Amino acid sequence: MREEWINHLVKTLLCMLTLNLLPIAWGAADGELYLVELEVDSQSSVERDLGAKNALIDLLTRVTGLRNIPRSQKIREALKRPSAYYSGFSYKSNPNNDSGGFLISYDFDKYLVLDLIVEAKLPYWWTARPGIIIWLALDHASQKILSSSDSHGFVRHIRERAMARGIKAELPIMDVQDQSLVTYKGLISGTAYQIDQASQRYAADIYLVGRIKEMEFSMDEPFFEGKWEFWFDNEFLTAEFKSLTVEKAAELGIDFLVDAVVAKDAVFALEQQE
Repeated sequence: MREEWINHLVKTLLCMLTLNLLPIAWGAADGELYLVELEVDSQSSVERDLGAKNALIDLLTRVTGLRNIPRSQKIREALKRPSAYYSGFSYKSNPNNDSGGFLISYDFDKYLVLDLIVEAKLPYWWTARPGIIIWLALDHASQKILSSSDSHGFVRHIRERAMARGIKAELPIMDVQDQSLVTYKGLISGTAYQIDQASQRYAADIYLVGRIKEMEFSMDEPFFEGKWEFWFDNEFLTAEFKSLTVEKAAELGIDFLVDAVVAKDAVFALEQQE
């Protein structure tokens, strides 16, 4: 009986400590993480409520690091009233849609969302997340390392997927300094020995390397093959792929990296550790 009482007391104190430390652990500069923007066709309340459900799921993916959020009872209850978790919303014109439409931004309450994560026994991922730089050698129409200013679909889809998974990933600017340290041939052959030095200027904790080319049978929509690779926690990780669209190949690279980081850094609710 005494042992059970002690265990209950320890658990209570740990829960109190965890809840008190969560806001500090998440940091003060994570406001962008809790702003979710979606495309909508109108400003109707029906579409806003439907968008709020999707936005809450998107946010939980960012905050937990999980690709798919389990639909537990707590999560299902939250999805019935997603407005309880955001403090405001705003609209603006959608520049990506020539036929009209809007972008709606939901401003979610950080602490209510963190409470939901604990109650739903989901993991949470500290916002002190690694900086990512992506060196992508692409053979498509021409052979080059994609830069942050390139208009190729890989750049857009990489950024969109990184945002969806809760990280910031960028590509190099490929100015004279970058080009002197990392060349296309060096990246393709695996002999870009100065890539560490080149990545330092971007304050990157991890650099993800992609070696990708268009497949020969591609017709209307190009398909790609290649590999993604990076060093993490003293381990070299690589993922090869074939017959993927630009969007799916970009998603694979980001998911491959984020899943590895989350597996190491995500902290689970106390109830799951028992």
